[in-house]
Amino acid sequence: MKFMNKVGKSLLLIVVCVLVFGISEVRAFTLGDLDVYSLAESFTWREFDDAGGQLMKESGPRYGVGAAFTREFSNHLTLKPRIELIDGSVDYDGQMRTKAGVPVTTTTEYLGIKLEFDLAARIRQSQSFVLEPFAGIGIRTWFRDIQDGTAANGTPAIGYTEDWTTIYGRLGFRGERSFEQKNSTFLLVGVKLPVYTENYISDIYVSSSAMTLRPGNKPSLFAEAGVRLDRFKISAFYDSMRFKKSPIVSVNSSGTLKDFYQPRSESDMTGLKIGATF
Repeated sequence: MKFMNKVGKSLLLIVVCVLVFGISEVRAFTLGDLDVYSLAESFTWREFDDAGGQLMKESGPRYGVGAAFTREFSNHLTLKPRIELIDGSVDYDGQMRTKAGVPVTTTTEYLGIKLEFDLAARIRQSQSFVLEPFAGIGIRTWFRDIQDGTAANGTPAIGYTEDWTTIYGRLGFRGERSFEQKNSTFLLVGVKLPVYTENYISDIYVSSSAMTLRPGNKPSLFAEAGVRLDRFKISAFYDSMRFKKSPIVSVNSSGTLKDFYQPRSESDMTGLKIGATF
């Protein structure tokens, strides 16, 4: 998918236009708070061998847009769906499947979407402080398009695309303290508990047969802290993903049986969100 970066930027532009010009219409049909925001993050992805040595590292900036809606019911339960679209190009340094064992430098294009639903119990500790324990579910899917590059020995390295999906539960709490009318600070901390993850690869430069690798699931942390000033909202966030090594999959590729697996992988995302509440 060498066209992914162009497609990702087009999708981001479409989403921004829909959010900007459709807010008044959306708000007319809702009875809660609608948050619309942009985000910028520092992204890293690492893969490790069985001995713990780093096989490769990706790092660089990614950008996105998102929206979250919060509805409080009469029993003080709150429902909060959230959607984000993220796009970016990051540096790739390390081995790739088409050049195993040889260092390669190139770039990787990302295009992903995240959808989450949280259910919380709003507990008012005082007139100015609210605590919300929450549980939820999420799904994150992304294309990881590794571009053609050059190996350390000067030979070409052919890129390929991975199609990732992970489904996870969410547990945590959110606290908010008001210090003036419509002004507040907030903190959110939690853990993600993956229940299913897959990496689908269908690329002739890797194998003539498609394969689905299923990395093992590991808990990962997330957090966010910020301030709301009337309708304006800004926050800093941290997110992460952790995956164990996948079982080996044997694939018949052009008449030869080959073994593939997804190494132990880790991702960390740190960044800023800037938006408005309606």
